[in-house]
Amino acid sequence: MAWPIVEIGFVRIPEAIRYLGPDINKATEPALDEIAKGVIRLYKEEITAVDAIDTGFFINTVHTRFATKGERVIASDANYSQVIETGWAKRAGGQASYPGRFPATRAIARTGPVIENAFDRALRRR
Repeated sequence: MAWPIVEIGFVRIPEAIRYLGPDINKATEPALDEIAKGVIRLYKEEITAVDAIDTGFFINTVHTRFATKGERVIASDANYSQVIETGWAKRAGGQASYPGRFPATRAIARTGPVIENAFDRALRRR
């Protein structure tokens, strides 16, 4: 005995769903540019907060070093930026009296809202 088939309708996927993937792909690069600008701002704020601005070269050369599809690299052109970040003792086994100030680490810890806001704007949700 076969059970009767009861047809109750069909589900239609909204048109907008078809374009979700391309919309996200199109929004990614502008969002990454905005995130890079936000991270640069945060990094400079943390450089100032840890008082690593003796000559100004370190803070004044923070920029997007390079950008590729899906990636942004933020850095300072100061060749001593790693010493400021992790300290001389870690960098070259030098004096333990300079333990590091960690401005990049501190900036990274604050990036959540920058990332969220950039994608909210890029996907027109705010």
